[in-house]
Amino acid sequence: MSHAVPSPPYDSLAGVRIALCPLPHTPAPGPDAQAALQHAAQRLETAGASVFSLELGDDFGALVEHQETILAYEATRALASEWARFADR
Repeated sequence: MSHAVPSPPYDSLAGVRIALCPLPHTPAPGPDAQAALQHAAQRLETAGASVFSLELGDDFGALVEHQETILAYEATRALASEWARFADR
């Protein structure tokens, strides 16, 4: 991550708990994403937060599918005026 822009230190995050939760049945993040997550976790811990891994159960397996359904609905509503104004182009 040599191309990352340095950011200022965080204020104290003492008492804050942050879970890293990989979703079941989804591919693992690529090396750059893994490095970014690790870097963020280290910075959060340095600022006083407790960072830990949490395995989600199979009940969360359909979470991505549900999120995609919600995203499609919201995008349709958010872009409806654009479609109405520029559909002929």
